Parts: sequence; structure tokens; C-alpha cells
Amino acid sequence: MFADQTASSDAVGIGRRVREQRLARGLLQQDLATAEISASYISLIEGGKRTPSPSVLAALAERVGTTVEYLRTGRNEAELNDLRLELGFSEMALRNGSHGEALQSITHVLTKSAVLSPELLFRARFAQATALERLGRLESAISILHDLTKDRALVVGSAQWAEVNVSLCRCYTITGDLSMSVEVGERALQRLDSLGLEVTDDHIQLGVTLVGAYYLRSDFTRAHLLSERLLAQAEKTESRAARGMVYWNAGLIAESRGDRNEAVALVERALGFMAEGDNHRHLAMLKSLLGWLILRSESGDPAEAKSLLEQAVGMLVETGSVHEIGDSEVGLALADMRLGLLKEAQEHASRAVGILANENSGVAAEALATLGETQLLNGETVHGEASLRGAARQLRQLRRPDMAAARVYRYLGDVWNRHGNPDEAMRAYRDGLTASGAEGLPVTERAAYEAARAHDHAVDSR
Repeated sequence: MFADQTASSDAVGIGRRVREQRLARGLLQQDLATAEISASYISLIEGGKRTPSPSVLAALAERVGTTVEYLRTGRNEAELNDLRLELGFSEMALRNGSHGEALQSITHVLTKSAVLSPELLFRARFAQATALERLGRLESAISILHDLTKDRALVVGSAQWAEVNVSLCRCYTITGDLSMSVEVGERALQRLDSLGLEVTDDHIQLGVTLVGAYYLRSDFTRAHLLSERLLAQAEKTESRAARGMVYWNAGLIAESRGDRNEAVALVERALGFMAEGDNHRHLAMLKSLLGWLILRSESGDPAEAKSLLEQAVGMLVETGSVHEIGDSEVGLALADMRLGLLKEAQEHASRAVGILANENSGVAAEALATLGETQLLNGETVHGEASLRGAARQLRQLRRPDMAAARVYRYLGDVWNRHGNPDEAMRAYRDGLTASGAEGLPVTERAAYEAARAHDHAVDSR
């Protein structure tokens, strides 16, 4: 929903367009004159000194062979219809997974931004940001989304407003900038609360995205409290999609508490709520999450996890981002390793690394680490160790390491340990502790600690 930005006609603009159209057709001012419209009045209009009434504007449009809309706004209706159609096809290409093709077409539409209405311009820019996000070009997407949040045509609380804020919050989360993700989400929820609007699925989605940022930031108390609030709101809406989204995040919170069985049950319930909907991307992401939860469970069936992840990838290829597809491919690699399918595991890991090549994130680092383990298991020691070290480098380059990065460090340490390199394992474990927020002792305290250890060892030796 957009604010009404209709203003009085721009007399100068109308006059300029009347004159341009008249001259283009080789007409004189007196050729436009009628019994009701004198040539001198037409001169005043063209000079921007008079604003023509609707009836005069219609008469002038007919005589110069154009439309009232063009004289009033400068928009050519035929060209506008063509651009509207091209934008529609671009949005369809986005839904079908042709993100590069969609971006190219949207870019062309935006070269004609002066012709577009405020609504079409917003749609085009939001579609551009979505395409960039799906292609992993997150910083460019964030820049556009920030501009859209300041668009005066965007009404706070509308579906479009919620979509922009959800996308911005999600992009910051993927880049690892959880502080900004939380800031965007909290500010948006506070604005909604201040308006006292009826809760919709779009508002629930905004809250759910913020819960995800809390979860990754290890702020489990806030995540739990907001999740409980959202669940109560979702039950009131009687929306299956809204309840599904809340149970989805409740599953993540249960996993953070180490209760994998409850997490699986909650995500399965979310799947039940959302299976009947038409949001195939969310359904695919849920299947991917459930597959991952099963893999992380000691008693989980890797064959079941693989089936879910294969379904997820098949759906995400058409609707998901490179981040989501790459994450599912990593899961497939781990499932195949559990099943002893080492060649297939390496193929999935290699595919994930390629998909995430332009992304600097914990998932991209995990893809490299997984590739390294599959290479080691397949006897490619040199390549495997290089991949593991590359994963560690990528983690160190993250702007704000978090618990997800710490988990990848833990995985790296375990792989190094399993393959007989305790020094590299210790380095990975230490870096993982740092990423999780655990700080080492100051130099003076560490020196005292080492001296005490040396003293104890000397006493024990006696």
C-alpha cells in the first residue's frame, strides 16, 4: 500500500510537452486553437504560465496526437504498459529461479525509471534487491533495501513495508552482521507495536526473522520470549502459514537448548502447517532444516535426512538463494558421508563450494571444510588439507564471527583430529572459543598460570 502522492499538475512540464508534441507534428499554435481556446492562451500554457483544465488538456492531447496522461505526467501509456509487462515477466523469472535473467530484465526496466509510476518503481527496485540477494550479492541488495525503507511512498505496516524489512534483516543475518539484523528487526517491530495494527502473516514473518537473528547471536532468552509472543499472535490469526513459521523458529530454539528430539518434533509440526500453502521456498527451507536436525542427531537416519535435503534442493533451485541452495548441498554431502557414499559426498561438497564462491559466510566456510573432509576420505590429502585451511581463513575473514562460525571451527577441529593433526585441531578449537565469545587470559595472568603449572609439575616429579 502506497501513500497518495498525487499533486497539482506541473504547469511548466505540461507546457513543455504540449510544445514538443506540437513542433514534432509541424503545427503552429493557432493550429491548436478552437472557439474555446485562443492561440494566446495556448502560448501561455506552453510558457508554463497557465495550467489547463481537464477539458482543455483533453482537447490539446487530441490535436497533438497523444494522451492526456502523457501531457499531464510525461508518461507514455503504451511504453508504460510494455514496462509493466516486462517487470511482470522478470518477477516470474525470479519465482522460477532464473535470477540472472531476472536481474538483467529488471535493470532494463529501471533505465526507464522516469516513466514508471511510484508503485512500479518500488516493485522494480524491490525485485532488483531480491535478485541480488538470491545471487549472493548481499551488499548491493542491502544498499537498495535501505533506500526503500526511506521511500516516502511506502506505508508503515503494509505488506510491502514488512517485505522490505524482512529482506533487509535477513540479508544482514546472512552476512554475519547480527547487530544490524537485530537493530533493523527490533526497530520495525517497535513501529508496528506503536501503530497497534492487526497482526498479519507479514508481521509474523518479520518477528520470526528477528527470532532467527537472536538465535544466531546466542541471545536465546530474547529468542524464546519473542517466539512465545509470536505463537500467541499466530494462534489468534488462525493462519496455518503464520503458525508454521513460529513453530519453525521454536524448533531452532529447542536445538539451541540441545533438545534435538523436541526440535525435530517442532519442525515436523511446522511442515504440517505449511505443507498446504503455496510458499514453496519456505517449505523447501523447512525440509532442509529438518534434514540438518536429523543429521545432527546421533540416532538420526542419514537416509531420511538425505531424502529431505534432496527434496529441498529440487525446490530451492527454482525459488531459493545461493545461500540456501549451498547450505542444503553441504547437508547432502554430510548425509552421503554418513552413508559411506564418499564420491557422491565430494560431488555435493564441491557443488556447494562453487555455488557459494562469491559469498563470505559461515556456510561458505562450512562447504570448504566439508569438501576438505571428503577429499581426505577419498585419499586426496594435499587437496583436503588445503581446503580445511581455506575454510579456516574464510572464517577469520568474517566481520563478526558468531556461534555458527564457532560450530564450523569445532567441525574443523574434529576433522583435523580424526586425520591425525592435533596441532591444527587445537588451533581450530581455540579459534572456535574466540568466535563464541570466550576470551583467553590476559598475558600477565597467563604467565602466572603457566608458572603455577610448571611448579606443580616439578612437585609431582619428586
